[in-house]
Amino acid sequence: MPFALYDEMLAVGPIFSSQGRVIVVGHEAVSAMFKHPAVRAIVYKEDPEVLAMGRSSIVCMNPPRHGEMRRLMGQGFTPRNISVLGEVIESDCNRLLDLALERGELDAVADFALPLALRIIAGILGIPEAFDGRLRELGREVAPLFDPWISPEQWEITRAASAEIIDHFRRLLDERRRIPGSDLISTMSTASGQAIDVTDDELLANFEFILLAGYETTVGMIGSAVNILVDRPDVWERLQTERNLVPNVIEEVLRLESPVQMVNRTAAEDFELMGHPISKASRIINIVAAANRDPAVFADPATFVPDRDNANRHLAFIVGSHHCLGSALARLEGQIALNALLDRMPVIRRTAPPSRRPNFTVRRLGNVPIAFGS
Repeated sequence: MPFALYDEMLAVGPIFSSQGRVIVVGHEAVSAMFKHPAVRAIVYKEDPEVLAMGRSSIVCMNPPRHGEMRRLMGQGFTPRNISVLGEVIESDCNRLLDLALERGELDAVADFALPLALRIIAGILGIPEAFDGRLRELGREVAPLFDPWISPEQWEITRAASAEIIDHFRRLLDERRRIPGSDLISTMSTASGQAIDVTDDELLANFEFILLAGYETTVGMIGSAVNILVDRPDVWERLQTERNLVPNVIEEVLRLESPVQMVNRTAAEDFELMGHPISKASRIINIVAAANRDPAVFADPATFVPDRDNANRHLAFIVGSHHCLGSALARLEGQIALNALLDRMPVIRRTAPPSRRPNFTVRRLGNVPIAFGS
């Protein structure tokens, strides 16, 4: 969606109704909507072969089941587990950059962000590395799953890709039940012996959701960071000596190029928010990307400001009960990836225009070709 349209929406007001839907664009309004007790997650797609966006997936769950599943899935994203991954991420970054240095050029998405983010989340789940190549293909085909509008032809492609991913997870689930390991598939598959009983559909749906959400948004963040910085050599040079700015740059990228542009919700009952009446069963469209460009919160919101003092007030990771479980991991990957690029590539420049994936909800680039050196 063009960012100019978000500006037009913000000019109308923080909340308004259009074509039978409630559109929420203001930062305060989106934040409040995510936290409101009368607001519920919705089922995106109800299909036995597309579990990741159906009622068995945490992204479509509501209390109390949502909280139970979140606690179970959260075992793979504890602060201790994330901190241990720092060395793995750094090693993977340098391995990928070693290959690029031999060539003298790099596609910051296809050669770096995508294989990095995919391997990290696949490793957490326990997916063998040999399957990474096929997952890259399937991920591209299944990405439109998150979009509100999809053609029948694209739906068949997406559906088939999702079914193949689910079949792969089904085989891994059977294997880990026989020979458990330390990965998240093993941990979640033994949940029936804990305080929560989980169906196979719930396990498979959430394995797929963790995989897709765990790398698509991170690829979007890293790709956008390089795409922004390659046109700002003064900022790239500044970051060489002011590495303390790197975490803030990642926050500003998340604000300016929100990997998830919008999130749909529904009203469980009649209520009012900021003077706007909302009827039971209304479809609520929270435009996260517009909220992150709200001039009431962010001065000169369309401008990239590396040292913006409130960049971390963005809503890219959602707030409330559905706050992204992997937000700490994404931030860590982004910071380590950017530091690795700065270490190995003191100067970068474009070699071709970037390409953007045509997806509506998950915003990310398909390619960012760069070269390095003077």
